[in-house]
Amino acid sequence: MVNNKLIFDIGFHKGEDLQYFLHLGYNVIGMDADPRLVELAKETFASHYKSGQLRVFNYAISGENDVTVEFNVSEWTLWNSLRKEIAGRDNKTMETIAVKTRRLDTLMKEHGVPYYCKIDIEGYDSIAVDTLKESEYRPVFMSVETECIGDSEIIDDAKALETLVSLHNLGYNKFKLVDQKTLEVLSMEPFYGVKKTPPPFERSLADKVLGRNKVPPRIITYFEQMRTKHNFNFPLSTTGPFGDQLEGNWVDFETGKEMLLFHRKAFFELKGVSNYSFWCDWHATRK
Repeated sequence: MVNNKLIFDIGFHKGEDLQYFLHLGYNVIGMDADPRLVELAKETFASHYKSGQLRVFNYAISGENDVTVEFNVSEWTLWNSLRKEIAGRDNKTMETIAVKTRRLDTLMKEHGVPYYCKIDIEGYDSIAVDTLKESEYRPVFMSVETECIGDSEIIDDAKALETLVSLHNLGYNKFKLVDQKTLEVLSMEPFYGVKKTPPPFERSLADKVLGRNKVPPRIITYFEQMRTKHNFNFPLSTTGPFGDQLEGNWVDFETGKEMLLFHRKAFFELKGVSNYSFWCDWHATRK
């Protein structure tokens, strides 16, 4: 049975989404493979952690339980990943640490089925989703990155659709595609490359997020609009609103496939974008 007061944040990084979930009053299970980020979350959200509203665990999510694996911690921690090709993008330095693994279905068996499950684990999202196939565990809402690849990889349409297919195979039949640079819900209307679209985050994203370069004004405008609507100051790198809070229309599986390929094509026709900089999330529901 779904616990309507529970959220899973799988790959919580520096708590960009944790703070929103706690702000809304949910109980939260957070998971991250970097032990330093786990300790940071305990400090940042100390009162929530002490009260038990927030519980955080140090695991790498994969297809197996209790296996010790090598996890790659990137110089830019947003790229931490089980895959070296991702953690080491743009020649970022990285270190390798030993981390225990956990399956997503096991976490739900241990802690309950959440109302919403957010997954952002740099290249292992569809693997996490696929662990639910042989279980009855189905959150009301889920969100996962559409894709995450290394800087020398090129993927075809089938690979780009892999996460959507994984969600559909679990019985999710309604979807929204969200541009993570602006938190805007996409439709079949042109978005990338039209006047309202902010410049794409590409190789200088790390510098922009860390404040070494000025964040583009249109990005600031979008986030100001989100803050006004939701009474919350969303930070960069957040997944943002979820579930019924999202604007736009839910689309079916076939429309979702068409929509993703339409926007990927438009995005990669832009000048100066890197092969890994298409940054979108799928939100899915069975409601």
